[in-house]
Amino acid sequence: MKRRTKKGERGFVLIAVMLIIIVMVATAAVTLREAGSNIKEAAHGRSRETVRSAMTHGLNVALDQLQLMDPARLADPTQNWDIFGRPAPGVGLPIDGRVQELSYPPRGDQQGTLTIRIGLRPGQRTRAPAGEDVRSSYGQIVEVQLGVSSNRVGGEAEERVAVGVRIPHQTSHSN
Repeated sequence: MKRRTKKGERGFVLIAVMLIIIVMVATAAVTLREAGSNIKEAAHGRSRETVRSAMTHGLNVALDQLQLMDPARLADPTQNWDIFGRPAPGVGLPIDGRVQELSYPPRGDQQGTLTIRIGLRPGQRTRAPAGEDVRSSYGQIVEVQLGVSSNRVGGEAEERVAVGVRIPHQTSHSN
């Protein structure tokens, strides 16, 4: 013998099953959205750290290059190494005499995903305060400019920074 159910009981079972399915789908959707936002946040964090690392690398290269250059050439106002300049930016500081841009990271599976531009803008001259040795205080302040941008399609990593560096003059202290 088959047990016969009433129409009301069949409808109640159907609604209960549908509610269970709706709750399961909603739970899965919320879980997937959270996982997606966590992955996106981790990617942004990694991108920020990579850009900071590229900035440090670019600053180290710029400081190494500045140590090799003649201070008189650095202070020459006719040189246009200002990469953030207005109305038209210059070409940037020549690295090893020819290259104005660096690829970062230099090696590995992510090689060349960022481009580092290094610029330079002459700043003010410094003078020794009264009572101090002129040989350790006299020089020129230069603004080292760093620009990091992404080479990826749709890349959103871009940052600019300027750092002041004192270049000592070795020639005359009477200027």
